[in-house]
Amino acid sequence: MRQFIKGLARYAGYDIVRHATPEPVAPFDVLTPVVRERLARNPEFTFVQVGANDGVSLDPVRELVLEHRLRGLLVEPVPGLFDRLRSNYEGHAQLKFECCAIGPREGTGTLYRVRPDAPLPEHLQLIASFDKGHVVRKVGRPDAEEFVEAIPVPMLTLPGVLDRHGIPDPTLLVVDVEGFDGEVVRMALDAGIRPAIIQYEWEHLRPPERAACKHLLVAAGYGFVDVGTDTLAVRTARPAGPAA
Repeated sequence: MRQFIKGLARYAGYDIVRHATPEPVAPFDVLTPVVRERLARNPEFTFVQVGANDGVSLDPVRELVLEHRLRGLLVEPVPGLFDRLRSNYEGHAQLKFECCAIGPREGTGTLYRVRPDAPLPEHLQLIASFDKGHVVRKVGRPDAEEFVEAIPVPMLTLPGVLDRHGIPDPTLLVVDVEGFDGEVVRMALDAGIRPAIIQYEWEHLRPPERAACKHLLVAAGYGFVDVGTDTLAVRTARPAGPAA
């Protein structure tokens, strides 16, 4: 059929050519104006960032924190990255930090990451996930598994870590946890946590997980828009019913 259609096009004086040049990815920054608008109305603005990484690399809130000295909590479970995170925000006494993973219960979790001594590009050191297969796929080599290690990390619930740091009702929740994002959003909504703004990465969620997360957001009174590989949700109405 493909050849038949191309033949018809050539007969009519046209040719069908596949262009392999990828389109640039440069999504418009929607989070910044939304935060600024909310901040203008609410000087008590607070945030929590789950999966804060080193606080610099592809970070969606760093410039806002520096510009407005936002008060908030940054959560990062990987010890080396956590140390860099604290160092990169040195001098910002309004920030709090917690070295833990967010999960359904308190205890110890197992994360998978690229070994620090692996002869691989540096950006792969920024990846950690509960899913070993996810990290292996990110490495993208036949021998990828030999470069991936398991590390035990403290695990706290989201309500628990927020209460510990005195931020029970954050204005902004930012989530980037390599495929566990939908679960963190679900845990927040199930616990009755209703930030005015939620941003999470949808890129590593399966289509059913993406849809389920958005259904939860709609039921909890949020509108949303996908911006690049993130979903930005803003609370616009009263909840339509239980989020569960």
